[in-house]
Parts: sequence; C-alpha cells; structure tokens
Amino acid sequence: MAALPPLVQPDQIVELLRIGGRLVNDDVTPVDVLPADSPYREHDPKREFFFGDPRLVAAEVVLPDLRNSLLVGTRVG
Repeated sequence: MAALPPLVQPDQIVELLRIGGRLVNDDVTPVDVLPADSPYREHDPKREFFFGDPRLVAAEVVLPDLRNSLLVGTRVG
C-alpha cells in the first residue's frame, strides 16, 4: 500500500493558482453573528489566510440571510 502524500499547506494552495485565479471558501459564519465567546472572533485561521497572504486580494461576501458568508481571494502576485 502506497503512503499518502503529506497534507498541503495553505500557502502552497496559492502557488497552484495562476495570477487572476480565484480561491473560494464557503461555509463561513460572519463575525457579527458569532457567539460573543467564540474563539474565532480573535483568531480565525481561514480569514487570517485569505486576508494575510500578500499574494491574494480577498473579500468576505455575506449572504442575504446575514448568517452565512464565503471568502473569495484572487491571486495578484
């Protein structure tokens, strides 16, 4: 049985995108509707990745129900 490849790190995912390529992550809860004691108010790995990588221009799109959102990042560098 062949060994499984190591997990891909988030920064490696950006390398797979061409300039102008998009990365989408759905099933995100907007910060405004998170419980007050949610650890994701202070430290959210998904948002930190999308908004912290200088190769991406990112936006959070809040859906009309105001309880769900998605993250979209476009590779610019």
